[in-house]
Amino acid sequence: MLHIRLVINVNSGSDKMRLNLLSFNGVLICTFFSFLSHPATSKELDIAFGQSRPPYIYHELGIWRGIEIDIVRESLRYKGYSFKNEIHVVNKRLKKAVTTMGFDAAVSVQESDDGTYYSDSFITYKNIALSKKKDGIVINNTEDLTKYTTVAWQSAYLNLGPEYEKFFGPNTDKSHLEKYSEFGDQERQNAFFWLGRAQILIVDKYVFQWFRKKLASTYDTTEQIELHDIFPVETHYQVSFKDKILRDDFNQGLKHLKDTGKYQAIIQRYIP
Repeated sequence: MLHIRLVINVNSGSDKMRLNLLSFNGVLICTFFSFLSHPATSKELDIAFGQSRPPYIYHELGIWRGIEIDIVRESLRYKGYSFKNEIHVVNKRLKKAVTTMGFDAAVSVQESDDGTYYSDSFITYKNIALSKKKDGIVINNTEDLTKYTTVAWQSAYLNLGPEYEKFFGPNTDKSHLEKYSEFGDQERQNAFFWLGRAQILIVDKYVFQWFRKKLASTYDTTEQIELHDIFPVETHYQVSFKDKILRDDFNQGLKHLKDTGKYQAIIQRYIP
């Protein structure tokens, strides 16, 4: 093993003293110079996203795009960061992307005590119940939904509050569930409503607007809609980071987007 010895000769009168001041391990020196050539925080990041949830995130013509990707990219760009590697995984893997898969960030997760650093809320889902105006349906609360054929997304009870779980959660055992369906594919869910096979559609407002436009070439989506705003809980998502400085930089970039109007402009790219 290599050792380096620094020797200083000091003359004092006729005497010569040899002082052995420092001895370094060669491995330590290599590590030191390696540190100098590689900053602690890289500006190129490996980031994990979820999968298809248009217009928030979706795959089109070989490219992943959407509101979430643009907001994250622009927030990081404000502080000089860029994407190096980008993957798209199911929610279970997304939650572990930073802690066990080595990614710098995971997008659209909710805070938990996992040792990572969570950003401010960067995207909010606003869920609503919708019916066709011609049907004259009145919905004042969650229980009223049990009277009608209703469609929601898979495991909707996780996001719609305890009252919704009471009537439509996995432990509910009541006859009204015969009129209730959940879909893993939200395009099919929205199509089901426009085909007239469901009286009530439970969906995020931007998801509804996106599919109303997309499905217009296949179904009649021009009918007037009644909005029933019965869900008090909004669903907030964050970005999980492995590095606190990176998290703080992202928050500054996110604030900049909101303060300058660029945040809303990104949404309007997808929802005119």
